Amino acid sequence: MTTRYRLANDATDYTLCRELLAAEGFTEVADIAFPTVMAVDDDGEVIGAMATTPHDDMVLAGPLVLRHDKRRPFTAKQLIQLYETTMRGLGIKSFIFQTIGDNMIWQAVNRYFPDLKPYAIEGENRFYVWPLRAEEPLNGQST
Repeated sequence: MTTRYRLANDATDYTLCRELLAAEGFTEVADIAFPTVMAVDDDGEVIGAMATTPHDDMVLAGPLVLRHDKRRPFTAKQLIQLYETTMRGLGIKSFIFQTIGDNMIWQAVNRYFPDLKPYAIEGENRFYVWPLRAEEPLNGQST
């Protein structure tokens, strides 16, 4: 089974992503916007997405959603990396992401980035600033 990754580029793509969000229990599916990175399986089914939530005064990354039929850590990693690459290509220097409660994302942040502290907390929502660093050249040499 092959997974293809691409940017959502029309109303149909965004509808498919919102349907996945609803199917995976996101009860308050806010509008999602560009960039949204999609993971699509061989059957053309959307199995994951990393979206951008429109907000007046910030770039808010997320939600990140994965189809629950099996563990998908590599899919999650790829979606996040491609989202970062897209944002970097747009000239974005950092973005905001949030975790809700003690979900998988919050657990991963605490485990892999113990020094990353939320800049704001509202109820169970924790908001973090994620800085984007310049990508390293593939051959290890500067250009």
